[in-house]
Amino acid sequence: MMLLVLTSIASVKSSASISLLPSNSISLMLGRSRTTNLSVAPPGSEPFGAWPRTITDFGQQASRLLGTEAPLRLALEPLQSRLQPSVAQAPVFEPSTQPVLPARVPIMRPLGQAGTTYVIAEGPAGLYLIDQHAAHERVLYERFDREVRAGRGVPVQPLLQPLTLDLTARQRAEIEPVLPLLLDVGFDLELVRGRENGLLIRAVPAMYADRVSLAGMLEMIDELLVGSPPDRWRDQLVITLACHSAIRAGKSLGLDEMRALVTQLEACTFPRLCAHGRPTMLHLSALQLEREFGRRP
Repeated sequence: MMLLVLTSIASVKSSASISLLPSNSISLMLGRSRTTNLSVAPPGSEPFGAWPRTITDFGQQASRLLGTEAPLRLALEPLQSRLQPSVAQAPVFEPSTQPVLPARVPIMRPLGQAGTTYVIAEGPAGLYLIDQHAAHERVLYERFDREVRAGRGVPVQPLLQPLTLDLTARQRAEIEPVLPLLLDVGFDLELVRGRENGLLIRAVPAMYADRVSLAGMLEMIDELLVGSPPDRWRDQLVITLACHSAIRAGKSLGLDEMRALVTQLEACTFPRLCAHGRPTMLHLSALQLEREFGRRP
């Protein structure tokens, strides 16, 4: 992408800005109230003299539109050169494929809890209302996802007594195709063969140890088989495990627990969204607060 920089050799009373628009056109802003759109025809199709061929010609034409005597000097330079170095070196994506990435969050100070569901925190830009389940889900998802992708050993919690879950023939048929995947993410289990169908569980991912149940296992399997194609099963399983292992709405948290949760959320790559894409927080800016209390119009 290129940027047109428009400057005047002589002093110009009215300001001007140029924007590159789709459909081969340029928007020329004259002052605050006048805008002139100039169509750009493809080379060879425009009438002779209808469109300037060079930057110098365009400067002269723009000068006449602005009503200035001195010609305007235009420079064509890469857009990245006017950005910060860290941004300028970032990879360039096509507009249709570039994701909109959530911004990092500032350092926040927890103040309390509302409705045993939302953590109230203060930041330099105002107040934040944090959904404790969504925030914890994001923390667990990023941690677990890194461990699975890196091939490191996922922390596992052996069960004191192996747990046997009775299965119907249909439930057994559903679990069997995803059994290798469950083993990869930290489950130690096997299908019991014989007269009775069952699932023997010896160990589970450590973060899921307090939630393991037949209903929870079958819910995870259903989400994999119904909501995702096979090539997405691993990612979906990581998301589901993070969701099922996160603290729930309605759980009372102490101030130290709130501080730990907020600190871990601040360190996340995408702290503003949970693993399912729901927002983890709402922001009430200082300006909004001042306006609500009538301190500012």
